[in-house]
Amino acid sequence: MALTQGKIDCVVIDNEPAKKFVAANEGLKILDTAYTEEDYAIAFAKDNTALKDAVDKALGELIADGTVQKIVDKYITAE
Repeated sequence: MALTQGKIDCVVIDNEPAKKFVAANEGLKILDTAYTEEDYAIAFAKDNTALKDAVDKALGELIADGTVQKIVDKYITAE
């Protein structure tokens, strides 16, 4: 909100949320410069193998049934 109120000159956020924000707020634009590209990860305490195994299982199921691909197709567009 500080950006739309002129209190700051810019923000740095992920590209997909930025597209939605710019579309909803006239007069804003996304710069062409890519500052960084990041991968995402999940971190666990070293000794929490039960949680790691549960997440691995859930992700495996979501990949196998196509849910992950549907999410990627809907929210992460190729450029």
